[in-house]
Amino acid sequence: MASSPATLLIVDDDAHIRKLLETLLHHEGYLTLSAASGEDALHLVASNPPDLVLLDVMMPGMDGYEVASQLKGNPATANIPIIMLSALSESEAKVSGLESGAEEFITKPVERLELWLRVRNLLRLKAYGDQLKQHSLMLEQQLLKHTSPSAQMNVHDLARQDLEYALRAAVERNEFALHYQPKVELANGEVCALEALLRWDRPGYGPVSPAVFVPVLEDLGLIVPVGRWVIERVCQQIATWQLNGIGAVEVSVNVSGHQLIEGDLIADIERILATTAVEAHWLEVELTESSLMENTEHTIAALQRLRAMGVKISIDDFGTGYSSLAYLRRFPIDTLKIDIAFIREVTTNPQDAAITRTIIELAHSLSLRVVAEGVETQAQLTFLKEAGCDQIQGYLFSRPLPVETLERLLLDRIK
Repeated sequence: MASSPATLLIVDDDAHIRKLLETLLHHEGYLTLSAASGEDALHLVASNPPDLVLLDVMMPGMDGYEVASQLKGNPATANIPIIMLSALSESEAKVSGLESGAEEFITKPVERLELWLRVRNLLRLKAYGDQLKQHSLMLEQQLLKHTSPSAQMNVHDLARQDLEYALRAAVERNEFALHYQPKVELANGEVCALEALLRWDRPGYGPVSPAVFVPVLEDLGLIVPVGRWVIERVCQQIATWQLNGIGAVEVSVNVSGHQLIEGDLIADIERILATTAVEAHWLEVELTESSLMENTEHTIAALQRLRAMGVKISIDDFGTGYSSLAYLRRFPIDTLKIDIAFIREVTTNPQDAAITRTIIELAHSLSLRVVAEGVETQAQLTFLKEAGCDQIQGYLFSRPLPVETLERLLLDRIK
């Protein structure tokens, strides 16, 4: 069943601006509520919490900064994303908005595409947060069965501690596994590469989403050793395939920004490639767009060293962060992966279609390979072929597979 559209609260003392924003957002399929003052907004949020708030900075009475501070200071509303709106473009206004708790800041007059993208991206982040919250609630319910009433006040903390304890044990007991999702070259329809994806089947609970456990691994400082293990297993697998008839296959691994900044990623990869006798060009590292923006100069230097070794470099989830293709020219990149959020509606949403075409054209102008993630329908595939996309991955061709199933698929295509 399709999920219901998100509800956005528009807070602005100017009725014309409220009407304009309502029109723009209704066009994108969102529902809206509106308030003409900060005081009205707080009352409305208390009775009918929205999925996101568009909040004007300058209003009579309670201004936007105060509204944001109160919403973020209340545990019941702290997780509602806020986009500040202001005619003031000075950096001080932006900093004040961020200090008060807003996640985004848009300068008036509002540009339709920027508004839609920022709303969409924040709602995606909120969805991931809700997924983590749901997993925590499941853990809490398990704990409540074995917890006395006097101890139930701390059950949320216990659920988090339980997850942390389980993850520490998972690292010690080597409970993680790798699945591989094929990438397909659109020019010939052949499997051209794979992406390695970390999986955790928690004992007694079943599979846990990476969106839930990977951030906890990062918080615990465990993502560096786990990431090292992933690269080692992948290179060992490439070496095995070279010997068993499948042949060498390019495999990409997701790398956390923590591995670049806190770990010794370069030395780890250099050592692993040497010990497995795998040539560097068979390995590709994938970083998210947002991780590139952290400690930029250090990241550029690290990626340049990887490129000098022959390792390929890919940017994952492109289009959801704050960078631009022009900015990415500073980085030694081989591949851009268009975020699944654009591909999901590329055949039904003209803006997604236009953005996807633009990314492909500009990436090619920079001699970058383009991969589309999350391709699930023949219509999406047809669009991407016509737009000149280089590669795809997604359920239309194959979901991520364990090694044994993947090998059968690869061998069948060789015959």
